[in-house]
Amino acid sequence: MDLSDETRIKATSEEANEWAGKNKSPNTPSPNFISHIFYLTAAMSHYGYLKTISTYNDLSKVMEEMQRHLDMLTGDGSWRNGPRQARIEAAIKLTKDEITKVKAQQLSFEVQLLDPELVFQSIGFTTFLSVWLIRQADPRKTHPSPVVELPLPQEVPMSFRVLPEYLVEDIVDYLVFAVRNVPESFALSGKTEVMQFILTFLTSTWYIKNPFLKSKINDVLFMAIWPYGRERNGILGSMLNTHPMALKHLMPALMHFYIEVEQTGASSQFYDKFNARRNISFVLKAIWDNPVHREALNVEAKNVDKFVRFVNLMINDVTYLLDESLSELTQIHNIQVEMDDKATWESQTPEHRRERESTLRSLERHASSYTTLGRSTVELLKLFTAQTKTPFMMPEIVDRLAAMLDYNLDALAGPRCQDLKVRDAEKLRFNPRALLSDILQVFLNLADQPEFVCAVAGDGRSYKKELFERAADIAIRRTLKSVTEIEKLRLFVVKVEEMKATLEAEEDLGEVPDEFLDPLMFTVMRDPVILPSSKTTLDRSTIKSHLLSDSKDPFNRAPLSIEDVIPNTELKAQIDAFLTERRKNSGSFQQPQDSNVNIPKMEVD
Repeated sequence: MDLSDETRIKATSEEANEWAGKNKSPNTPSPNFISHIFYLTAAMSHYGYLKTISTYNDLSKVMEEMQRHLDMLTGDGSWRNGPRQARIEAAIKLTKDEITKVKAQQLSFEVQLLDPELVFQSIGFTTFLSVWLIRQADPRKTHPSPVVELPLPQEVPMSFRVLPEYLVEDIVDYLVFAVRNVPESFALSGKTEVMQFILTFLTSTWYIKNPFLKSKINDVLFMAIWPYGRERNGILGSMLNTHPMALKHLMPALMHFYIEVEQTGASSQFYDKFNARRNISFVLKAIWDNPVHREALNVEAKNVDKFVRFVNLMINDVTYLLDESLSELTQIHNIQVEMDDKATWESQTPEHRRERESTLRSLERHASSYTTLGRSTVELLKLFTAQTKTPFMMPEIVDRLAAMLDYNLDALAGPRCQDLKVRDAEKLRFNPRALLSDILQVFLNLADQPEFVCAVAGDGRSYKKELFERAADIAIRRTLKSVTEIEKLRLFVVKVEEMKATLEAEEDLGEVPDEFLDPLMFTVMRDPVILPSSKTTLDRSTIKSHLLSDSKDPFNRAPLSIEDVIPNTELKAQIDAFLTERRKNSGSFQQPQDSNVNIPKMEVD
């Protein structure tokens, strides 16, 4: 079998050829009979069985496309009793006939691919291949006796790098197929090998070059906890909460991959990351009740730089996903209102109606995806802020977190919330009450943190006392929160109002010289630093926040790390002197001496 044209796991063709030349000599023993059979079986599986599975999967895509075409043809039925009726009915019949043919093909494939004996043998070979592959990466070459130590070394051995990529791809593709279609077939064997394969290459993702392949491994983990039959935790759910390897490495693996998918180098990385992170969120929620996993999170949080980056990406995702989903829900609402006005709607041209219906279906597909992803990320934020709070209070995180929460609270409980009332909310997977409850819970989780109180008070864009009053009213009427939780929210608002008054008094600085203002945030810099490449000065917290998502100078896109920035001590001294002088001239702000403030009661119907 000629491998010269095959993509390798992590090596280029030139590196593979050079390695083969160095390891080829007259004294090299020829592969024995068992080795020949092993590689021939792998090749047969790749070119035969896995190719057949790929063809079967393609039929599902064809079926989905034909169903969308049928939905488009059917439309709202306005073509009935019109000049186009005969032509459209013929097209509908033709499409239904094609769907029937494709369904028959699917059933024919399933009869062969899901044959119990073939499935049993295929799972056995796939798990054997996965164990063999891990052994090639294991420095001791002993896996599974003893099991490989994770994470793997940073230096990837060339003997592993030059292996054909399809070996990994075939393992992943078959596991996806089997876990999705015949999960009960793993009842007797294969679970441990699947878990070890997933954890090995999610904790040590640098062993695989292809970002899509790494995401597929994450997909297998996600599907492996889907319930089936009487098994509520999927094929791996119970093992992830009991097996020593999972208890030690699962949390670090998930956090590592959550960060890695932000920048994979693929052209579609921006959208791919949301599906990968949705899967991670699902797994994290499935294991969250296990105290060993929660303690593993606390251990990971001690690596402050890594955890802060993880938190920052979570906030970025929530910001984008909720903004997109709420925007599209508003557009869906507007189209539905437009269609409800029957007289005006029927007066429009057929082309206009078809275009608006097509836009509506497209918005519904996107909104469904965004609401699901956004909700799962908010749930993750709720869990993490309950468990560990310090990383969320970092200067480069806390202001953005507060602004994001205030903005989305305004969308869900403010005047704009009426625009989110859409028909078939369940179809769009939109549950505004649950989303509001989760966002309020994040506020409650962090209500005792002074940095968070200050950040909410400093949010001049979305924070309003009245907004929290409306949210509390909704939470009481819809029984989203208990009376005790609402009282805690009220106390939080009182603290925010006090801090807001303090900040307003302190920040009444009059006219501020432009050179004292951060060029990105337009706030007074407290710790100005110089970027070495662009020579731009901005606040340290601003550039730290930027570098959490992008390792480039924002002004000229040159590579940059926080260690490279240069403190601008001269400018800092000037700013400090300016602030001292202005505060002296304006008089010191006197904070309330009595801490036993009266908490105003919010009126609730």
